[in-house]
Amino acid sequence: SATSAALRGSLDRVKAMQLAISRTPNAPGPLDKQLHELRQNLLDLDEALNGNRSKQAIGEKDSPTVQNRLSTAVSGTRLSTYGPSPMHRRSLEIAKTELGTIKAQLKQAQEQEIPQLEKAMAEAGAPWIEGQPLPR
Repeated sequence: SATSAALRGSLDRVKAMQLAISRTPNAPGPLDKQLHELRQNLLDLDEALNGNRSKQAIGEKDSPTVQNRLSTAVSGTRLSTYGPSPMHRRSLEIAKTELGTIKAQLKQAQEQEIPQLEKAMAEAGAPWIEGQPLPR
């Protein structure tokens, strides 16, 4: 989905920021902490959207994710002449709500938190990060 792709892009951006901050001459400090918190928030969004990959790898049960709920809702209309049941409708409703929350948090990270942190890193002497405008 578009949300998954945008989330992956943000996680890749944070990974590039981690590399840049490791090459910054200043000692670790508040920027490292902010970057760690940002990465953790994005990983939490990924888990809410896609589930816990560690649990999935070994086949362990996990809490329902947005993807699970959407699959349940879709299964109610596939090969059915009756249409979706109340459970399928409720599953879709929950998925919409959860996805809306995830999208809002991701948008805030992409439009506010990442640019602000990149600016602070540049002011601290961090090297250029791929995807940023060319330095002057």
